[in-house]
Amino acid sequence: MDTLGTASESAGPRLLVIKLSSLGDLFHALPAVQRIQKDLDARVDWVTQPEYADLVACFGGVRRVLMFPRRHLRSRIVPFFRALRGERYDAILDFQGLLKSALVAMLARGNIRLGPSFAREGTRLFYSRLAARPATRARHAVEACLDFCEAMGTERGDGRPIHPFRFPPLSVPADAFRPRIAVSPLTRWSSKNWPLRHLTAVLTALGRKVGGSFHLIGGAQDRTLYEGVVSSLQPMAFNWAGAVTLPELGSLLGQMDLMISSDTGPMHMAAALGVPVVAAFGPTDPQRTGPFGTRAVVVSREGLSCRPCFQRTCRLEEDAPPCLVGIEPEEVVDAVVRLLSSGA
Repeated sequence: MDTLGTASESAGPRLLVIKLSSLGDLFHALPAVQRIQKDLDARVDWVTQPEYADLVACFGGVRRVLMFPRRHLRSRIVPFFRALRGERYDAILDFQGLLKSALVAMLARGNIRLGPSFAREGTRLFYSRLAARPATRARHAVEACLDFCEAMGTERGDGRPIHPFRFPPLSVPADAFRPRIAVSPLTRWSSKNWPLRHLTAVLTALGRKVGGSFHLIGGAQDRTLYEGVVSSLQPMAFNWAGAVTLPELGSLLGQMDLMISSDTGPMHMAAALGVPVVAAFGPTDPQRTGPFGTRAVVVSREGLSCRPCFQRTCRLEEDAPPCLVGIEPEEVVDAVVRLLSSGA
């Protein structure tokens, strides 16, 4: 299938949004897309990679999802091209700013093509103009995406999604007592993986202080890795790794009272849902990609000259990056207790 139909038709302008990946980046762009859609009563089609298509179909305000077959170009490019060219758009908004997304923008039929201020790989030549001038200071990715609102003549808004999500229902076990705390320590970057021994210490302390239940999330490859953590915390822990789809994950996170995470895509999903987040940051910069909003606490190891390094593997210690090992479990426990007790 090359497209997914979602929302009903509207009478406003026809817009094509291009944000192909990754999970967190989709949620960075979403507030701007929804603000533009609402203020202009626009018809929004969204191009993304197939692995995110079902998730984007859950975004309120999106009419149709087109799947860019990045891994199967030879066999699927013709159906994608036909779907892409089947409509003419009043504006094409490329929130990715990379060569692959700019090529999609050029293939689509549209009156204007807007690129982001952070466009790279020579893509500025592909656009009618940029949504804003390149920034001279570090800004959060959500703020950078909100530039498109001003470029389209709408209000910027506060950077929060404004339409309800259309996630499928998912039942949490009856013995998953509150507070329900989602936990997401592992990522595709080994340098961002929070050591599981530290996580176990944090969850053990929280079990004594606040009780409740812990819900570990991740990919299928993480399920076995979590087994030791889950077994040590029984009956308070639940292993959801590899057991839910991305839309189901949205439903699950919507039922959580708080999330503990490293710099992961699910962290951004939780923040978009308004779930309080305690995030452990190591090689990346929370000013740019931290959990967006006021219901979040970032813990990090300060005073290290090597951070943020933005490297997928740590050149000092691959299995235990100092920037994450140096985060004391007590810091995380205290932050969780503060957020829970404040009712944030």
